[in-house]
Amino acid sequence: EHGALTVVPCGGAFIAIGRDPTTAYLRDADGAIAVQLDAAGFIKRIGTLPSVGQSATSVDGVFACGDVTDARYRQAVTAAGAGAQAAIDVDDWLSSAVG
Repeated sequence: EHGALTVVPCGGAFIAIGRDPTTAYLRDADGAIAVQLDAAGFIKRIGTLPSVGQSATSVDGVFACGDVTDARYRQAVTAAGAGAQAAIDVDDWLSSAVG
């Protein structure tokens, strides 16, 4: 920010891009939210049964994963794993919708 350079000896550095979920785009023109969010703005996943999938949201056919659903861990590795789960959930949902 000020052009200063500081060397800090360390074994690793972990940078957080942001701590707040980016979910404002889920609001419609009237400000209503289509997908349920928790008090902190994270997308609520309602999937608790194998038939629904862990990444299902309050809107049928909308699945969520990663940092917008994870208020606790917020790590790239957990987001990647959640992305893989969501892909399977979407595939299952599409397969059942097509019949």
